Amino acid sequence: MFELTFFVPVLIVAGVWGFFLLNFAGNNQRILDDDILSANEKQRKEAESSMRVIRLMTPVLVIVVAIAVIFLVNAYHPFIKVSVEGVALIAGGLFSTYLGWALGMIFRGLKDQMSEKDSKLCSRVFMISFMGTGIILIASGVIACIPQLAAYF
Repeated sequence: MFELTFFVPVLIVAGVWGFFLLNFAGNNQRILDDDILSANEKQRKEAESSMRVIRLMTPVLVIVVAIAVIFLVNAYHPFIKVSVEGVALIAGGLFSTYLGWALGMIFRGLKDQMSEKDSKLCSRVFMISFMGTGIILIASGVIACIPQLAAYF
């Protein structure tokens, strides 16, 4: 029963998040496609920046929904049972690794707001710290899942 109480709020949040991403992407794409609206340099740059963030954050939504489905299948499938702790560690690792890469890409694109040297340093710090943590979490999750996966083969 815990899995349903976990799955329903995640599904609601993912649906709202997906709606916002699609709505913001549509509005920003409309600005970029319209010759009159994109003539304003500031508005065009903001729309391009928002589209970059939206494109980078969409896979996070996919990861969250995939994790929720894996937990649901693990709870109700007759013979597929994996370590919940291992799956949680792997999911956290994937999320952390991708978030580090995405934040690094976002900060790398902020050259007009900070010096180029500072933006490169900020980008590298985010990428190394988050991706390093993510890789450690993924490895821990795989180690936690190996005994149960070996039982199937």
